[in-house]
Amino acid sequence: MPPSPRAPIDTTLIANTEAGFAHAGVWPVSVSGVLLPAGSFAVLFEVDTRDADRKDLQTLARSLLGFGTLDEMAQWLGLPAYPGDGSVLLPSGVSAGEPMGLAAVTTEHGPALSVSYFPLLTPTMDQSLTDASQADMVLYERAQANLSAVGAGIPEAHGLDTSLARVGLSVARRTPDAWATRDAQWEGSRRPSALDDLVAESKPAVWWTLRYKTAWLADGSIVSGNPIFTNVLWNELGRGTDLRELETWLGENGHVVDELTVAVFNTSAPRWRQVLPDYPIDQAASCAGCHGEYDKGWSEGFYGEEALTTVAVRYAAQTAPVDVGTDPQRAAGMSDFAEALNALVLSQAINMVVTVQAGYVPPPLDGIWAWFPYLHNGSFPTLCALLSPVEERPARFVVGPPDDPATDFDEACVGIPAVPPEAWLAEPRNGVDASIAGLANGGHETVVSGGDRGHVIEYLKTL
Repeated sequence: MPPSPRAPIDTTLIANTEAGFAHAGVWPVSVSGVLLPAGSFAVLFEVDTRDADRKDLQTLARSLLGFGTLDEMAQWLGLPAYPGDGSVLLPSGVSAGEPMGLAAVTTEHGPALSVSYFPLLTPTMDQSLTDASQADMVLYERAQANLSAVGAGIPEAHGLDTSLARVGLSVARRTPDAWATRDAQWEGSRRPSALDDLVAESKPAVWWTLRYKTAWLADGSIVSGNPIFTNVLWNELGRGTDLRELETWLGENGHVVDELTVAVFNTSAPRWRQVLPDYPIDQAASCAGCHGEYDKGWSEGFYGEEALTTVAVRYAAQTAPVDVGTDPQRAAGMSDFAEALNALVLSQAINMVVTVQAGYVPPPLDGIWAWFPYLHNGSFPTLCALLSPVEERPARFVVGPPDDPATDFDEACVGIPAVPPEAWLAEPRNGVDASIAGLANGGHETVVSGGDRGHVIEYLKTL
């Protein structure tokens, strides 16, 4: 019998996916409010500079911000380096080993860094220290002016994202109209916000689960519209961008949002054996419920490595948040500015609707072994902790970059090692304190007893 014909390769899909990943490596919005001149800032915050004035400036920045060079900023932000093994598409002009997210955006004034870094210098000081061009100074002065419309906070722990607070506090600095118009009065005396005090932080979401969902964000509060368009809009609100300028950019660059959308919805979860070949998977169990059901290769009669593959993921047709008693502050934070977001012209243009929810979305467990620390607020260091009774959960633990699987990873419990590497202990922000409201580790009481817990974890490694 002749072999069954293979489906033709969709070259358009491949091209759009690759283009989307290229956009992801370099923030593509060239009208973003905070764009810093890449050349002069690379000189100003150069590693191992010999210029005494620059060294003094870096020391000052380090004391105020926690970093004094671009490399230190990448570490402070938790930006991993691009690997050199071909597993990740490198943006144009970027080499392996460079931090993800710090590539230069192309603008009419030259290359720029799209990072909401708080400049400490006056324009004249910057120019004298870096020999910045006039085009650099245009970018620098524009960024300084736009920072007055940006509200931000420092995360309570390394690896958490304050984007929710950034959007809410930035919206509170704008006119409450359909364009969130920039206004000096509001920027100088913004409206009060619950997010001034509310710890509403979360882990950045993984891309590979979006394909299963019909509502987005940890709380499922975006109930319609394109989540990638929404991400662009919300990011730019948190960067002081004029929304009329953004509307023009989106009208001219709709293909960028489309290609990013294709890339995100075609992202596959990493597989345990691809990343951690030295750590075997010993057993298999069964797991189903709120997080979906999974058809495994062993049910199809596959053997060896093929038996561990996930043949199909059966997830709820409609995404619904569930309140299982986990820390509510991330979900509660959305109520502070949801109405203002729904009223925006750009939100209504794509039918983007935010609905405040109680609880969080139980995500598909595809690639769960790579999500640690767990839950929306990263309050569980391992799967063992997540499946333990409340009284056995660690009240404090230390996080850090999992660079070395041998020392920076707990293979049995999947996640943060109980004894952290010495380098992690040197940074105070690496500590996670579950007694802080917003980072609490209560709820989600799906307790699995000791012996069965190991079986369940072995199964979860295969997803």
